[in-house]
Amino acid sequence: MDTKALTDSLWDKDGGFSIDVKTGHSPKSGFMVSIYPEREQKSHILSFTQHDLNQYIVANLDILLQNGAFLGGWHDPADDTVYLDVSVKSDNLVDAVLLARKHDQQAIYDVAGGISLNVAERVNYATV
Repeated sequence: MDTKALTDSLWDKDGGFSIDVKTGHSPKSGFMVSIYPEREQKSHILSFTQHDLNQYIVANLDILLQNGAFLGGWHDPADDTVYLDVSVKSDNLVDAVLLARKHDQQAIYDVAGGISLNVAERVNYATV
């Protein structure tokens, strides 16, 4: 896993990654949802470094090594915040939205579409 390339990908506004740290593979479809909000880390893009990413991986290996866990990174274009988290993949939009709401997440990531989807805007897909 090339943590420099992952770090570099965060410089694109709304850029990011989801990667299985065990295999180095990234999903090609589905919806990524962060289900461990207590493990989320935020930094401003100007202060974020490859060292920060490496430290996050080490600090969260207990979960990242579990089956179905993905290391996630995202650059929020609204305020230049970089988010690191542990995510899971859902192949179903409704399930992903419900899972995000359960874990107080504001957005999910549509892998195939390459965009973040605001959970509040998905009321017509998944009402709780």
